[in-house]
Amino acid sequence: MSQQSHKSRLKDDIFGKTFSILNMASVNTRYPRATIRKIAKGHTRKNVSRKTDPLIYLDYILFIEELMKNATRKATESGEKHIAAKDIRKVTMTTLRRFKG
Repeated sequence: MSQQSHKSRLKDDIFGKTFSILNMASVNTRYPRATIRKIAKGHTRKNVSRKTDPLIYLDYILFIEELMKNATRKATESGEKHIAAKDIRKVTMTTLRRFKG
């Protein structure tokens, strides 16, 4: 499989997740909506609209995926077979900088 087709498929998967999460307005959710809303309201001191929390959750999931990819890359470069907490700590700041809003 070529790199380009993999990237376009990944992009389609991400957009598909976004639309399916946004369409789940009052249907069963697979994440704690109330908790996400409370955290967002606590950090911003502003009310969070109804359609915002799925986007926050999606951004969180994308951040965790990117963090694990970077940690895996770092562990592989170090010659490790498993990801350790030290690998995650080493790449946390660079991943956070990428997701800074």
